[in-house]
Amino acid sequence: MLGPRPLSWLPFAFGLCALGFAVLWIAPNPVVLTAGAVINCLGGGIMLPSLLTLDLSKLEYTDRGRGTGLWIGCFCLGQFICPLVVLALTAAVGSLPNAVGVLALAGALGATGLGAAVRRRSPAAAPAPAGRTVPTPVVAEASPAGES
Repeated sequence: MLGPRPLSWLPFAFGLCALGFAVLWIAPNPVVLTAGAVINCLGGGIMLPSLLTLDLSKLEYTDRGRGTGLWIGCFCLGQFICPLVVLALTAAVGSLPNAVGVLALAGALGATGLGAAVRRRSPAAAPAPAGRTVPTPVVAEASPAGES
């Protein structure tokens, strides 16, 4: 299941985030709430570098600085929008714990979908990332004896 490629880690990371949200959703006391937050943050800590590595591996080497800046800009925009989404979910479902429960269900669906996509994708059929061509070694042919 888990391999050296970032894509193989994403279902696991989404699953940890979903599990953390589920624990937050049903937490009866602050200790369990803290444990859920730790689980959720562990999933996010695995997910973010995996996504960044996966995205940047598709760019040419010379474009990776701009790609990193664009990725971080989108990440910060997402951090700004996230509380607004949670507030809207809270208004829609009636309470903050229920909004976190919706996030847990969404994360579980995401983990399931990503897991299915990763299993369908075979390593042999995966295209080489852009800018990562393997040079063919040049082998000098031996000349017949007597030729120079």
